[in-house]
Amino acid sequence: MSGESDSDFVKSVEELLKSGRTLEAISLFHAKEHTTKVKNNSWDLVPILSKHSVTYTEDGNINAEVFQCCKELLNSIADISNPEEALLQFIEEVEESDNDIKFVMMLDPLRKILTRIPNKKLISIAWGFNAVHNYLKKYPVPESENLEGKEKLLLDNSEETRNINKLYINLVQFYQLLKDMFPVEDKNSEEKKIKLEFLITLLGRPLVYLDIEIFNAIKNRARISSEILVTQVFEICRDPVALLQTKDDNTDCVYKLCDLGLASLYYQVFVEEICINETPKVYEAIYFFQNSLHLVTILLNTNHQIVIEKGLKLAMKLLQHIRYRKLSYLLLDSEDHKKFFKALFNIIIYNEVVSLRKSGVEVYKTYLLSFENKGFYLLVNNLISDITHSSLRGYTITLYKDLVYREFSTKKHLNEMSCYVKGNKLLTLLKKFCFLDKKEESDLIELSDEIIATLNLLRYLSIRDSSNETKIWDFFPILEESYFQHLRKGIDLSRAHYKLKIEELCLNNSNKPNIDSDVNVIVKGKSLSKLSEEEKMQVLNSSLTVFDILDSLLCRLKECIEVERKVS
Repeated sequence: MSGESDSDFVKSVEELLKSGRTLEAISLFHAKEHTTKVKNNSWDLVPILSKHSVTYTEDGNINAEVFQCCKELLNSIADISNPEEALLQFIEEVEESDNDIKFVMMLDPLRKILTRIPNKKLISIAWGFNAVHNYLKKYPVPESENLEGKEKLLLDNSEETRNINKLYINLVQFYQLLKDMFPVEDKNSEEKKIKLEFLITLLGRPLVYLDIEIFNAIKNRARISSEILVTQVFEICRDPVALLQTKDDNTDCVYKLCDLGLASLYYQVFVEEICINETPKVYEAIYFFQNSLHLVTILLNTNHQIVIEKGLKLAMKLLQHIRYRKLSYLLLDSEDHKKFFKALFNIIIYNEVVSLRKSGVEVYKTYLLSFENKGFYLLVNNLISDITHSSLRGYTITLYKDLVYREFSTKKHLNEMSCYVKGNKLLTLLKKFCFLDKKEESDLIELSDEIIATLNLLRYLSIRDSSNETKIWDFFPILEESYFQHLRKGIDLSRAHYKLKIEELCLNNSNKPNIDSDVNVIVKGKSLSKLSEEEKMQVLNSSLTVFDILDSLLCRLKECIEVERKVS
């Protein structure tokens, strides 16, 4: 076969692989007279070897003999072929790999090719790293299982998690073997840039979707890989804050870092405290918070339980850094804050995992309380108009009530109270709090949380502010006409309506005791037609209890108002 052409040689190799004659293929490849053919035909040989590397036997298992043969031949090509020509082919095969077996097999010959590139070595390495990145971008991630605490240990047994862990063992090795060839000498070197971009990418998808908490002093495989990668990052740059320079749109980007990977790095360093002792402690707390907040939002906007949990933990950690300081209202001009609480609201309101919703509420409270009074007021004033969820509106009103309480409790003289809990500013908020969208026809069950919070705030003011320092007594006549009257009518109408529904259910049951009622009951805008008669009755009676609570609170408030008016 020594006289065959290059194309005949390539066809011979492919035929031998197809027929499983691996020893003949290896002998053909390694024959001295074919060395030139191997060197000159990498463009044709690499895709053929890649294609036939993963073939299956009749029993459904991968043909190990063919796989090992292709692996050996690919490494031979990497050793002797024209590296600049073979590089592009190996990069293409890495990017287009459709399974981990083929992808991992390609890493070693790719590394060998990169070490042999004589010119433009750095840009070649960047191309190689980018090919790996492109493969990871499409990598499947584990599904959210809504597990909490130690239950998350079960995630380590999922096939997706095991595949990711195996993959990262090879990726870490791939990087470590390459990086030793290119020591970083200049802190602004192109080498540093390329390595950092790759390492930050590895910290993103799919690794960020794995839980890395330590339980019972045991580190899982994902944790070990994360620690290795973060340590590698710190060998190049010990200051994570310096990596945030790329966020400034007014400057040239030093690095093109993966946002999700950078957010993951911050979580691992500042929450899991990997390499935390090596970080500089010179940054002012508010500066650090403001410039890191967008990373929290990136995690919160990722639709996966583990990543969202990391985002909430990072948010709380950043807020703890400023617990002895107060944020200025001027920071609210930043889009980062708007995007942050929009993402936070989605978690608090819509997330299926109870623990994440509760954590979201804690972050929300801590975030609001981190602002000085003006910032707190501006947030409440704007958020109360945007929030449509009654429970969250009610909680926000309660937080404002707590601010009013603190002002009364901490000021020696009431005239020293903040302007943001009295006068026109208080009235502006009360008009938003005391709002019934359809007046007496509003759905009071739907709005019950915010109504209860509002009535509690007003009752507190009526009892605490007998001297009218907040001007609340000037506002009660306004609220009587715009709110109390409509609320009173709404309670009476709603109670009568629900009692009528109960009577209809009872009457229907007495006439057709063994047949489900066709009485249509709607609560909070949702039909209860699919519920049993007993369940419908429970819902209706529960609603009547809510009306009783609203009635009681309103009556107690009006009593306080009447008593104070008589005294004055």
